[in-house]
Amino acid sequence: MRTDKISVKQVAFITYIAMIVEVFIKPSQAVSSLSAKSMVVFAILDAVFTLLICLPVVKLLDKWQTTTSCALELFAAAILLLAAVDSIIQTEGYYRFVSDKKMPAVLLIAIVLAIVAYGATQGIEAVARASLVVLVIFCCTFFLLIAANISQFKITNLQFEFTGRENWAKALFGSLSFPPEIIIFLVAQRVAKGEKAKAFSKTILTLLGTYIVLAVSTEMVLGSFASLQSQPAHTLARIGSLSVFTRLDAVHVSVWLLLAIFKITTNVAVALTLIKPYVPPKYKDKLIYGLIAALSVLCFGCYMCHITNMKTLLRCATVIFVLSIYVIKKVRANKDAKV
Repeated sequence: MRTDKISVKQVAFITYIAMIVEVFIKPSQAVSSLSAKSMVVFAILDAVFTLLICLPVVKLLDKWQTTTSCALELFAAAILLLAAVDSIIQTEGYYRFVSDKKMPAVLLIAIVLAIVAYGATQGIEAVARASLVVLVIFCCTFFLLIAANISQFKITNLQFEFTGRENWAKALFGSLSFPPEIIIFLVAQRVAKGEKAKAFSKTILTLLGTYIVLAVSTEMVLGSFASLQSQPAHTLARIGSLSVFTRLDAVHVSVWLLLAIFKITTNVAVALTLIKPYVPPKYKDKLIYGLIAALSVLCFGCYMCHITNMKTLLRCATVIFVLSIYVIKKVRANKDAKV
C-alpha cells in the first residue's frame, strides 16, 4: 500500500537529482562561451537569488501545512509536466549527440515514456525510496569522472578574467536559477514531513558545489577549449582514464541517462500527486494513462516542430508560481491575524 508519505530528506534527494541533470546533460545547442570564473560567479548569484526568493515561501509552507489552491496546484502540475516534456526532448538530443549508433527518436521517446509511466504509477513514495540508490550511483560516477581526469589538471589552464560578456544575461539566469524542479520542494508539504527550509538550502548549496567542481575541473583540463564545449561533462568522460581503463564515457552516459529518466519520472509522479485530489474517484486509476497520452502528443509535437528548449518559459512560470504562493499565504496570514 502506498501512503505517499516521504521524509523531507528524500524530497531533498529527488530534488537534487532532478536539478543536477541540467548540469550534466545540457541542451544540444547550448555553448557557454564563458570562463570557469564567470560561470562560478554567476552560479553563486543564481543560487543566492533563488534562496532569497524561495526560502520565505518554504518557511511559509512550513508554518501553514495547508494546500494553496486548486488553480495553483494544477498550475504547478502543468509546469512539471511541461518540464518533463522538455527533459524528454533534451534527453533524446543528448542520446543522439553521444551515440555512435542512432536510435530512431520516436522509438527512444516511446521507451522513455513507457519507463516513466511505470515509475509514476508506483507513487512518489517508491520514487523517493529509489532516490538514495540513484544518488549513490551518481556520486560514484562523479568521483570517478574527477579521478579519471585529475592527472590532467593544470592550474595554468584557468582563465582569471571575465569572458563572453555577450552571454552574461543568459548565464545570470542559468541552470541554478529557478529550475521547475523547485516546485517539487514547494508542494512537498502534502507528502513530506520535516523542516524544509534547512533541507532546501542544503540542496541548493550542494547543487552549487557540484556545479563549481565540474566547471573548474573542465577548464583545468581543457583550458580555453572548455567554453566551446556543448557537453563539457561528456568531453571529460571521453578523455578521462583511470589506470588501464580508458573510454569510461559509456558508464557515465548510462548513469546520466538514468538520472534524466529518474527526473522525468519524479516530475510526472509529483504532478500525478497534485492532480489526483481533483479527479473523480472512478478516473483516478486511469489518470496516469491520460497524462502519458498528453505527454506523448506534446513530445512528438515539440519534436516535429523542432521545439528543443523551453527553459526560459518554464523558469518564468516557476517564478510566477513562487510569487503567487507567497502572496496567497501572506493574504491568508493577514486575514487570520485580524480574526
